[in-house]
Amino acid sequence: RRHGHPLADGYDIASLISAETSAVRGGEVYSPEEMYGKYLDLVLMYQNEVRNMRAAFAVKENEEEKDDGDDMDVDGEEKRKKGEDGVTMPSYLDFLNILSRGLNSLEEKGKLKDRRKYARFLREMEAYLRGFLDRTVPFLDVQGEVVGAALRSFEDEWARTGGVAGWECRPAEASMANAKKAPGEDGQSDKENGGGGESGVDLSGYKTADELAEAVDGDALKSELARLGMKCGGTVRDRAARLFLTKDTPLDKLPAKVFAKKKGAAKKKGVDGAETNGAAGSGAAEPTSDRRIDIARSEAVVSSLLDQLRPTLEATRR
Repeated sequence: RRHGHPLADGYDIASLISAETSAVRGGEVYSPEEMYGKYLDLVLMYQNEVRNMRAAFAVKENEEEKDDGDDMDVDGEEKRKKGEDGVTMPSYLDFLNILSRGLNSLEEKGKLKDRRKYARFLREMEAYLRGFLDRTVPFLDVQGEVVGAALRSFEDEWARTGGVAGWECRPAEASMANAKKAPGEDGQSDKENGGGGESGVDLSGYKTADELAEAVDGDALKSELARLGMKCGGTVRDRAARLFLTKDTPLDKLPAKVFAKKKGAAKKKGVDGAETNGAAGSGAAEPTSDRRIDIARSEAVVSSLLDQLRPTLEATRR
């Protein structure tokens, strides 16, 4: 029996359902590999991103010796092929196992060696996982219930120790935890406060840059400069001189040469000002730089999304 009479009630439930689900039935919502949201489709992610990171995802010697009996990867080629440089790359199944264990199981040294590629991989992963959740659990508040909680936990732990699980604790970088955006990226930035925000280095007790250089550790100076979005290279005295400029001068009055270049600025806008990277339109947060804390924060977001999709990830592994 058809529920709802088109003439008397003005609607027909069967027709409404058929129209609303036509995109799903037509394969426009899920890929064949996703099986209507039952599995994750990370094959292209593996082929385009993971295979290009020969440091971050390289298989260790002790893992290389393990053999689970599966000698083929998703392309029908031998798994864990060793390149000309002697580096053994993971198979697709290895990649899924890494995601299951957690990205913080990867060595920090390798991730930082491939930092730009790894940061791009995290952006692409976040965009895909957000989109997958939007399609499978449309009523879930991903930002508020999943990502927001993960970011709060990340900021709290980094502020205490200067690191999180999978990332070395560096107390000198603890003050960077609250600087989620570089100066000038939003309306309420440090510029409006004359270098405001919670500073990790109190400049009021120093009369000259030389005094600052002698009293403050070079790592602490570097951390504070990075927090403000300024160049943090050079000797300790160079860093102190650069930071000392902010004592009496607002950030927006300082010369542009003292600020670090924004890595993602070149590809931020495309036609009509639209973002052109893989995270466009997804709500994915693109790191403002390839700083250690930015990569770690992005990794925490991806990890929270993977945890939310744990049953689906485990089904994909099987």
